[in-house]
Amino acid sequence: MFKRILTPLDGSTLSEGILPYVRALAPALGARVELLHTHSSMTTYELEDMEGEEHASIMAALEPVQTRLRNQSVSYLSQVAHGLADLGVETRVSVRIGSPSDQIVDVAEQEPDTLIAMSTHGRAGVGRWLMGSVTDRVLHTTMTPMLVVHPERFSPSPDSATAIQTLIVPLDGSDLAETVLPIAGAVAAAAGAGVHLVRVLDEAGRSAMSVGQLAEAGVSEGTREEGDASEYLGGKAEDLRRGGVTEVHTMVVRGNPAEEIEELSRNTPNSMLVACTHGRSGVGRAVMGSVTDRLVRHSGHPTLVVRAPHY
Repeated sequence: MFKRILTPLDGSTLSEGILPYVRALAPALGARVELLHTHSSMTTYELEDMEGEEHASIMAALEPVQTRLRNQSVSYLSQVAHGLADLGVETRVSVRIGSPSDQIVDVAEQEPDTLIAMSTHGRAGVGRWLMGSVTDRVLHTTMTPMLVVHPERFSPSPDSATAIQTLIVPLDGSDLAETVLPIAGAVAAAAGAGVHLVRVLDEAGRSAMSVGQLAEAGVSEGTREEGDASEYLGGKAEDLRRGGVTEVHTMVVRGNPAEEIEELSRNTPNSMLVACTHGRSGVGRAVMGSVTDRLVRHSGHPTLVVRAPHY
C-alpha cells in the first residue's frame, strides 16, 4: 500500500485543491506526505552549449537567482507543511530544478509504494507552471498510481479533509481492469470506505450464444449477459470482503461506459473513481484507455488512476 503521497504544488490556490484529499488519505493510509515544488531550469540550450569563461560567467550570475527561488519555494512549502502538522504523519518538502513533469515522475519513481496526488489546473505568478499541462504529461508518462482532482469544480478549504466514503470501480471483465482491485480494496479498508463495482454493458455487445440458442433456453440475450456480469461482479465483491472491505455493492447497467460511470459518480456523494490505464513502454506508454481518459478529463470527480504495466 502507499507509504508516500507525493504532492506537487505551484503556489496557487487551485494547485492546493488537492490538499483536502491528502489530509483525508495520509492519516488513513499511514503515509508520509512529500510536498514538491519545481522550477524550470533557467539555462537554455544556447547556454548549455557555451564553454569557457562566458559560460562560467553567466552561470555565476544565475546562481543567486536560483538560490533565491529555491529559498522562496522551501519557505512556501514549509508553510503548507505547517498546515498539515495536525495529520499526525511525517511531512517533508523538496524543491527541484528542471522540467516540472520530468522532475515529478523522477521523484515519484525513486521510491516504491508512492501515490502522486495533484490538481489538474492552477497557475499563479511569472514562471509558475501550468498544472493542467504538467498533470497531463505526468499522467501519460508515469507508472506510479496517481490521484487527480478538479479543484475548480469542487472547492473545499485546503485546511479541511474531504472524506472519501465510496470508491467507484469500473470493471469490464478483463484482467487489465482487475489490476485496480488490490489498490481499491486496500484504500477502502484503510479509509473505512465502501466500494461500488460497476459493469457497463455496451448496447452493441453480443452474447457468445446465438439468439436462437438463448431463446431455446428460455432467456433473452440481454438477460444472459446481465446475469453473467452480475455473477462476475459478485465474485469480485466477495474477494474484496475477504480483504477487509465491509461494504461492497455491485451494479450492472447498459449504455455508454464513460457516460454511465460519470452519472453514477455524480449521484454518489464523497466518491472517488478508481480506474486503470494501459501501461506500455516507449511511445505507447503515452496511450491511456479511452474510458479512463474521458473520466479523468471530464467527470470532474477525484480519480485514482492505476497503470497496468504488464498488458
